[in-house]
Order: sequence, then C-alpha cells, then structure tokens
Amino acid sequence: MIFSGTWRAVLSGQKTQTRRLKRGIRQVGQTYAIQSARGGGSLGRIRILRIWQQRIIDVSEEEAKAEGFGSVEEWFSVLCDVYPVWHRERGMHPMDMVWAFEFEVVGSAR
Repeated sequence: MIFSGTWRAVLSGQKTQTRRLKRGIRQVGQTYAIQSARGGGSLGRIRILRIWQQRIIDVSEEEAKAEGFGSVEEWFSVLCDVYPVWHRERGMHPMDMVWAFEFEVVGSAR
C-alpha cells in the first residue's frame, strides 16, 4: 500500500487509518507492504483490521488524528492534494464516499 508522504507516520504507529476513493483492499486480516511510492521497495508490512465506507463529512477529529493529521480540515486538504484530477474535475463534496481502512504495523524493514 502506498503512503507517499505519510509512511514515516505509519511505521511509527502515529497513522493507523487511511481513506481512499477506491476500495482496492479486499479482506480484513490481509497484510500489505508499506511503500513510499509505486514500485518502491517494502518499508514494512501492515495488517488490515477493519474496512468500512463513510461520507467525507462523517470523518471525525479522532479519525483525522488516526490518519496522522491534526484536524479534519488538514486531512481534507491533503485528500484534495492526493486526488488532484478528481478534485479539479468534479470537486470534493462533503457527501462523497471514501473507503476507510484501519491497520496495524506487523513488520518493519528498518
């Protein structure tokens, strides 16, 4: 799983959730490599603990902190930066749905 700007927060345990536009991950309990870029080497592994879908407006301050951010506003700003084409072409709407994944680090390559 790619964590371009947040992989250090994942490895330190500060980031324990992520939200994506597409589900991608299919199964709770599955493990994935932590990567800083597509095709990059594995920095460690995470295990998926929970998967759910939620509206952007329903993301709480606690969940934004579990994402490694200080606030929902900061998280939302980064979400718009991560998906610039989607944001530019149709805009991010608070009622849009995202896939949420809770995980734990189960191995580190460092």
